[in-house]
Amino acid sequence: MPVFTHERINDFRETGDQLVVVVEEGDASKVLVIGKDGSEPRELALPGDGYVSAVQVSDRGSLVGFVYSDRDLTEVTGRASVLVTQPLSGEGSRRSSRSGRSRRTSPDGSSFPIRPR
Repeated sequence: MPVFTHERINDFRETGDQLVVVVEEGDASKVLVIGKDGSEPRELALPGDGYVSAVQVSDRGSLVGFVYSDRDLTEVTGRASVLVTQPLSGEGSRRSSRSGRSRRTSPDGSSFPIRPR
């Protein structure tokens, strides 16, 4: 019996009594926290409209972390490959940090380093 269904599940992780599920809707990601029985689904706030990958949860199950990139990126604007951590409860502060190895990919497939702000 399925606990959660969606046309485009990108990633998921299990915590003690919840599931963290990343789904794609339109041209952006959503991070959902759902009871293991499928109850009480809620959406976690993201830093903006964009994409989520590489989801992880803490050993104690109280934090979720993922890599976030803005949907609209240019050579000089937007966030790419930003590590975001936040409480699974959705309450409290969200933290972000940039990786020194982050790169952006242009529409033609070439990539270039992100310039620090």
